[in-house]
Amino acid sequence: MAELGLYRHLDEMTPWNDRLQVLEVIGVSDEAPDVKTFAFRSDNQTWFR
Repeated sequence: MAELGLYRHLDEMTPWNDRLQVLEVIGVSDEAPDVKTFAFRSDNQTWFR
């Protein structure tokens, strides 16, 4: 179970800016022979799409 306070509400977070933050790949899933899905995490608790 996640610790309380580990995640912040979206309204409390600033948008991701590629000039200021780095994204870390935390997962890669094979979807089809030439298709992969990547999961990312921000280093500064910012949100991104």
